[in-house]
Amino acid sequence: MRNELFRQLVEHEHFPTIAIGSDCLVVDDYVTLGAGTLDEVMERGFSHVWFNASEGNASCSAGCASTTTTSLRRSGCASPGSRSHWRTPAPPARGRPSPHSTHRFLAARLDADLLPCTEKTLDCLIGVDDRRSDPAALMDPSKSVGRAPEAGRLRQLAGDLAALFDARRQDLVATSTPDEWDRARLYRRATVGVLEYHFWLADTAPDRVRRLLSLRESIMAENLLALAEHRPTLAKGHNGRLQRVTSSMSTGDRLAEWPSADMIVSDRLGVDTYC
Repeated sequence: MRNELFRQLVEHEHFPTIAIGSDCLVVDDYVTLGAGTLDEVMERGFSHVWFNASEGNASCSAGCASTTTTSLRRSGCASPGSRSHWRTPAPPARGRPSPHSTHRFLAARLDADLLPCTEKTLDCLIGVDDRRSDPAALMDPSKSVGRAPEAGRLRQLAGDLAALFDARRQDLVATSTPDEWDRARLYRRATVGVLEYHFWLADTAPDRVRRLLSLRESIMAENLLALAEHRPTLAKGHNGRLQRVTSSMSTGDRLAEWPSADMIVSDRLGVDTYC
């Protein structure tokens, strides 16, 4: 039903983009750049096992990738990975959040002395990826390395790169194609968001779960807002994330409440421009 609705919107209303509540990097790279294979995308590109096996998602991804309409896009709008197993900061690789991506984008366009570090420094701080990928950290903060010294330094440098990215926006836009600029912004958002998530994953405060879920919604909202800047988009995700209500979840004897992604987006765009 979703795919048929999107087809109708493309053909009759000129909608070029469908955004699904899944990984914001992997599938978009496959559709837009032809990176990887459909099998790899279906294994890594969706948030949950039942999404990975979905013939509808495979059909949508393959159809967008093979279309002759160059402006047609299939994008993920959620944070990298799922709620229980987030993507981790990794050495530079397609479809993985990494401060290397922002560093390389900046290094190709700005003087080297403006950059806060070298790629070699980032390599040393990222270290072994497996240390950050334990899904048990969701329930047990002691399993997270998000506040280890090297993780803290990596988070600081990613923030410095993001600040430079924002400060030199005019120069960067002038020396990039629109697609290069949009992709650089996407990887910057994903990297900063993942590092923030792993930082708070190691927190032991009573409102830890609320903070994590709120951050997750904020990342989704920022991705949707970026898509909405240039093109009409059909967004599809969990109904709780696309309703203008406060989300809530019981965590033991506490009630965690946070604004949904839809609340954040509609507040920024206004109900007259956002359906």
